[in-house]
Amino acid sequence: MVGTFPPGRIVYPGTSSTGSPTGVVTGFLAMILPQMEGSNLSNIYDQKYGFDDPFNQEAVNTIVPEFLCPSAPGDRVMPIYAGWNMGWTTDVNALPGVTGVASDYFGVRGMHYVDENGVHLFDGSAGVLNEKGTKIGHITDGSSNTILLYEMAGKGDHWKLGRLHPPPTNAQFYSYGPWSGNNGVGVYNWSDDGLQKGCDGCTKYINVDNEASPYSFHVGTVHVMMADGSTRSLSENIDSEVFVNLAKSRDGNIVGEF
Repeated sequence: MVGTFPPGRIVYPGTSSTGSPTGVVTGFLAMILPQMEGSNLSNIYDQKYGFDDPFNQEAVNTIVPEFLCPSAPGDRVMPIYAGWNMGWTTDVNALPGVTGVASDYFGVRGMHYVDENGVHLFDGSAGVLNEKGTKIGHITDGSSNTILLYEMAGKGDHWKLGRLHPPPTNAQFYSYGPWSGNNGVGVYNWSDDGLQKGCDGCTKYINVDNEASPYSFHVGTVHVMMADGSTRSLSENIDSEVFVNLAKSRDGNIVGEF
């Protein structure tokens, strides 16, 4: 639709390449391949099947340089986790054995945050790249004041506070990662020490953990793209309220200089 950002992900009932009922999951980065001279890859990625379908393994294991930050280290191939088809298990032994190449750039679907009463809340459609898609005119905080994309680099490795950690024991770490999959993120807030997420005292967002939050390999900052197409560097010490206001597209809290 003209004048509308794509949804961060689409999920709908369908069938697998073997004919079994399944949830079909596709992310917005796969949707925009034809608009970025990626038609050859788009043509071999059959969107009537999900990114977790074995039929699409050739496509989803193809590196798309535009989706990777040159500063991010490691092997960029990672396990695929599609919770809709896995019952949202946390068991890493239940991973289906399919893989995909990671992306370092993701969109804001929703926001975990602490309200004025110190209580953790989640707004699942706060961002531009929510599940319905957002018309430009509905970004009432202004496109130059609203984050569209942000870095969440380093997957499929687990990075926390600048240090590489052992492979996750919770399979849901892989919920976000492949460029072909779920690219609209419910962004998490963290405690200062990175040991808790989504808690009443969690007020850190940037460079704490690359599970479901902004993370980069640029010292002290993370890069974001605003909804007007401009790019900015945000300090990892940005006030959490300012970051939340930038991530929400229509909360009426318009940020000035930041």
